[in-house]
Amino acid sequence: MLISHQAVQGAHALDCFSVEYSDIHKAWHTQSQHLAFLVVKDRESLFALIAKLESKNINITIFREPDMGYDTTAIAVEPTERAKKALSNLPLAFQNYYKRQPLNSVRSENLLVGTTVGVLSDVEG
Repeated sequence: MLISHQAVQGAHALDCFSVEYSDIHKAWHTQSQHLAFLVVKDRESLFALIAKLESKNINITIFREPDMGYDTTAIAVEPTERAKKALSNLPLAFQNYYKRQPLNSVRSENLLVGTTVGVLSDVEG
């Protein structure tokens, strides 16, 4: 999946989170507005992360892309310390790409379909 498509999938997940958890989103929007885009290695890792977050009762929204057969392509995660701790081992998405490369022409070797994790964050950085 193109890097630019991965960014869009994360944005879709965050948009869906704002509808599904409007009170949480409104509080985040009022108090913070910090976000992080994180990445997992592959689809299996994404599904394992979803199971982990759900087992910890951390609110998430799963985005399923209609144009990809409703495949799970991204999730958004609530802005809590529990979520931050659960996601602390994940790297930032897109950190290896520079302005000199047009994002719509870059394919990532280790970012596959179903990997974007959007996080509403309550802390800067």
